[in-house]
Amino acid sequence: MPVAFTVFGVWGYWHEDPLHLLAPNIAFWGVVLEFYLFSNLEVPASRAPFYYSISSALLWLVSAITTHNLVRALASNPKAGLMFELGSKDFWFAYAAAAVGCGVPLWRFFKFEPLISEHKQNKEA
Repeated sequence: MPVAFTVFGVWGYWHEDPLHLLAPNIAFWGVVLEFYLFSNLEVPASRAPFYYSISSALLWLVSAITTHNLVRALASNPKAGLMFELGSKDFWFAYAAAAVGCGVPLWRFFKFEPLISEHKQNKEA
């Protein structure tokens, strides 16, 4: 939903390019998935879920900061367009952090969700 609201609000309402604002929203979903896994995954004597949660939150922060820098650069240059945006290292850092920050939790979610569901069903029975 954050991605849809960004696209609708920025592109649909203001008729501007939402590409530079999507990276933190994508990274945020990694934080949500890791929070879900941290809350429901029981791994005895392992701090891995905690470290994954902190790592995804830090990648979200990196994505948000680099996106903020990119937006400041776009606002200060009235002739900046899509090519300026794609040529910026802030754009690539934001999307790299978002891809890792959401990709790893998504992979872990698909890996562990069946185990979490099975464990919950066994608890209820």
